[in-house]
Amino acid sequence: MKKVVRRIVIICVMIVVVCLCGMAYVRTQRPEKMTVEETVQWLMEYFYGEDYLALSTVYYSKEEGPLLPIYNSEWIRCPIYEFELPNEMLPIRRQIFCIGESKDGNYLVLGLFSWNYTEGEDGERIYTHANFASRYAVNRITKEIIQERDEDENDDMIYDSRYDKYFLADELVYKDFYE
Repeated sequence: MKKVVRRIVIICVMIVVVCLCGMAYVRTQRPEKMTVEETVQWLMEYFYGEDYLALSTVYYSKEEGPLLPIYNSEWIRCPIYEFELPNEMLPIRRQIFCIGESKDGNYLVLGLFSWNYTEGEDGERIYTHANFASRYAVNRITKEIIQERDEDENDDMIYDSRYDKYFLADELVYKDFYE
């Protein structure tokens, strides 16, 4: 009788060890998601061929004073990254901002504005207008980028059907801040 109980206990311990090893293996095989910062870096490299994150001013709330357009500012979420390209001759400040994420959290949807400005007499910048470029859904695991719209060879705006299918407003999760 003692031998039977001992065997049952040994088998139970072995089952627990195998289960724990299996869970640890699955956890190590799960792909890592890029952080918001890494996602923005990836998008910068996609646009400009370089990472300009070090040149960015990061705003973690709208109260910190990022540039916000009068129109559509309600769909701009934080963090917001503002930067200028080095050696650029045009007076433009760029802004990458969070919009939302897919329900599974794998895609982060980001937007891009470019802000034109002039210099006042006292050297202060006067922002004249914002140009909205597009929205981009970035897969935080595979690094795939789906652009909402782009210009074709005739300068007409064309929309990506994948973006329309998966990232319409009712398909996104909105938060005040993305991590």
